Amino acid sequence: MQKISEVAQALSATKLSNSPSPHNGLKPGTQIVGELPHQGYGPPHCSDCNDNGLVIVTTIVSGPFDSAPYKSSWTEWEGRYYITDGRKSVPCHCNTVARLEAEARLQERVAVSGLLESELSRTLADILHRGEGSAQMIESVKAMIGDAPFGMLTVWGGPGNGKTLALQALTNEFIRRGHKAMYRTLAQALNELRAGYADGRFEKDARYQEFVSCRFLAIDEFDKPRMTDFAQEVVFDLIDDRYRFGMQSGDLRRFTAIAMNNPPDTQPAYILSRLRWGIQAEGGFRIVHNTDDDCRRAGL
Repeated sequence: MQKISEVAQALSATKLSNSPSPHNGLKPGTQIVGELPHQGYGPPHCSDCNDNGLVIVTTIVSGPFDSAPYKSSWTEWEGRYYITDGRKSVPCHCNTVARLEAEARLQERVAVSGLLESELSRTLADILHRGEGSAQMIESVKAMIGDAPFGMLTVWGGPGNGKTLALQALTNEFIRRGHKAMYRTLAQALNELRAGYADGRFEKDARYQEFVSCRFLAIDEFDKPRMTDFAQEVVFDLIDDRYRFGMQSGDLRRFTAIAMNNPPDTQPAYILSRLRWGIQAEGGFRIVHNTDDDCRRAGL
């Protein structure tokens, strides 16, 4: 069904002045907008393009005529015929296709994030400034995604002082910026990667590559799992790969945040040396000791 659209000024700068007259017909320059069929279920968000993101525009060149013009692009309107410039696909004012594609990409990032629904809204503003430890942690988290980013952050300290919240807030911030970001406890990561371990060897399969290639990876409770041979091999490979990407710059850089209760010095030397890379230099990795007490115990 054809109609005169007055919705998008971008479609016709002269739409109002060239609107159809019941006596003289359509004037040259008038644009007729054709609707594409709606493909989805339920009513469309945009009635002009039926959520296709495009409208079919036909512009009147001359007319009216009593019969169809010979060898010309033409259209019929209320029993009379007009020469047109043909049918052209024009983006609708609603930008529906781009919006729906962006929503689909967002849902894909959310699906792989590992966050529960209640955790998807957590931001840095939710972290309580309860003492010097949380202040240093928040400063480092903001610096990681600020004007002077760095590739790896390790936060350690007692339970309940906001470390998990900081990692989840970072995950959400990277998702909001359009990046693939993953939050896992180390136990969860090991369970997901166990399928690549067989016959005493660890294969870096497609699932492992997701952990390596995602823009941001948060590993919580890093010192909780029992370190079997499998766990030691996976942890070393994963930290080594993330460490190497963390030293890069620009789009090659990958960001990693790790939380643990015990001091990083308790980790094997080959892990600790990677967590501490460039720790005294600008752009180097950071280790932050959150000395605040348990806010869960305080009822906060």
